[in-house]
Amino acid sequence: MHENKTKYILPLEANHQVEIVGEKKEGTAYFLGQHYDEATNTLTDYVAYSEESAAGNVPHLVSQNKIPLKFEGTGPITGKIFDLDEPSLTICKEPLDQTLPTLKEPVAGYESFSDWIQRSELFFWGLIGRKGIESHSYAPHFWQPLFQALNLPINYFVASSDDYPAIEAKLGAFPYLLGYNAAMPWKRQAFENCDWIDERIKPFETVNTVVGKEGYNTDGAGMVKSFDGTGKNALIIGCGGASAILPLELLSKDCRRIYLYDVNENASNLLLEKYEKLHLDRPLKIISETEIREAIKECSIIINCSPCGSDGYKVESPFPLEFVKEATKGTVFAESIYNPVWTPLLCEAKSQGYEAISGVEMLVNQAALSFERLMGYLPPTETVENIKEKIYEEFGGPR
Repeated sequence: MHENKTKYILPLEANHQVEIVGEKKEGTAYFLGQHYDEATNTLTDYVAYSEESAAGNVPHLVSQNKIPLKFEGTGPITGKIFDLDEPSLTICKEPLDQTLPTLKEPVAGYESFSDWIQRSELFFWGLIGRKGIESHSYAPHFWQPLFQALNLPINYFVASSDDYPAIEAKLGAFPYLLGYNAAMPWKRQAFENCDWIDERIKPFETVNTVVGKEGYNTDGAGMVKSFDGTGKNALIIGCGGASAILPLELLSKDCRRIYLYDVNENASNLLLEKYEKLHLDRPLKIISETEIREAIKECSIIINCSPCGSDGYKVESPFPLEFVKEATKGTVFAESIYNPVWTPLLCEAKSQGYEAISGVEMLVNQAALSFERLMGYLPPTETVENIKEKIYEEFGGPR
């Protein structure tokens, strides 16, 4: 192999376990990536030593899913990626050392480096959801452009079915599966399939982000990132999977009081019970349909986590739209729904002069936080904002 035939792509920075089968070198830094050979147009997984150890004896390594990793190093590689201090390795979560070699020029036969990444199908991250979710989800319009913008060798997929065994079969077909986001109705199943769960979300038994076998939920944090809840009252309409963690995140932002309403009383009661077990129920109160109007007057934050207003749903709003004008000045109306970008509720709120926050904000915010769980660092703000603007332009007009 010749050095001028070697191209590099960015390594993974996730909780990707590597098992040492052969000799272990104490304290040695390694670089996990892919080697591209122009002569044969092939890709090979490899682990390369750092510069000071490049000439050393190379142990045979096997990835977590038992795919062999092969050393094909052709020169010094700077930057400490992870250490062989233990028999089981984890790639570090610090941002990449920018001195690491990356491929800037197009690969022969491909339009661009990003095109090469996408068509090479190296690693996979995606979304699981009910049948037909691929027809209305905007998630692919965030994730794939993000991976391309950051030159990451990750392809995005959507696995949809109303039968969970079929979802599992689809996930099992990806040899380099890094993880996925879970949409309803599969957040509970995602929770059950994880070997490790973020302690904060264990009582709620719902997961929207799976990295390897680790479970997280970024839904609530993605929502509250869009507004300031300090000292304010909030009304949450819809107490299903999308809102389970939301009161927890609102309380962490010093929200004063939280009203809960669901057309299904069992849903709101079950959610309140979970917070009672955590001794966090005092600021929470379940209200009835007849109390919504008064709650709107008392609250500065109104959040719709129900399906009302979503594309194709028969009910356009979670409450009569004439209630909107009774909100106090400065009230924020926020949606978990992103399709359509502007629901009837948000359109009415904007027409009355209130701040209206599209579900696109929650979608992008929670996705960026999921990316952080995967890669160990948040994606660049400018990149995220550019992708978000394109989503607004394509699907909903200006913010």
